[in-house]
Amino acid sequence: MRPRIILLAIAGLLAFTLAARAQDQEAEGDSKVQYSTIIDMLRREPGIIVGQASAGAMPRVLVRGIGTNTDQTQPLFVVDGVITDNITYILPNDVYSIEVIKDGTAAIYGMQGANGVIEITTKTARESALKAQKAAQEAKQLARETKKAERAAAKEAKRLEKEGMLIHYEEEVDEIPYACKIPQSCLVIYTPAIPADHQELQFFRNGGFDIQKRAQVLGTLTRQHQ
Repeated sequence: MRPRIILLAIAGLLAFTLAARAQDQEAEGDSKVQYSTIIDMLRREPGIIVGQASAGAMPRVLVRGIGTNTDQTQPLFVVDGVITDNITYILPNDVYSIEVIKDGTAAIYGMQGANGVIEITTKTARESALKAQKAAQEAKQLARETKKAERAAAKEAKRLEKEGMLIHYEEEVDEIPYACKIPQSCLVIYTPAIPADHQELQFFRNGGFDIQKRAQVLGTLTRQHQ
């Protein structure tokens, strides 16, 4: 009897899985319905009554369940956060979501939302918002990392100054110590982060100084100590 019970359980599970898959496919097929206009999309939305209108014209639209809608006034249309009285320009394939708001929930729009609110979010606006949010997060992260690096650099600079190193923070040739202005006794080391038009780097190049990149110096030191 035990093998039979196991087989029945498997059969039941398989039937449940197939039924669930069929429901998913049906829902997926419904989500892929092609609409010719945004008005056609509104007609499929629950809680909205859409009248007839000529092509390209804005029809009369009403929200069901609005008790104060005695004058048959259109609901408030809000597209990507902007109030508008005509939505016929919206392409159906650019619609991300349509939300019908009524009663107390529409109070945030004041008297304008007394006859209901239809909020439409486009894919274009949503993608732009996501990109802006990502850029803001990246900028915030960069600011944190920069601040952290600046604190570390300041700490290291103080340590080097205590050891006798002369450090200045302005791009001024006059700030270069006199002992470092003699080409015969000065080796200039720089990193690629220094721009080519840096005033002090230009001074050393024009003065015939021995100028080497940091990587060159590190390579020389490594070879000498092998």
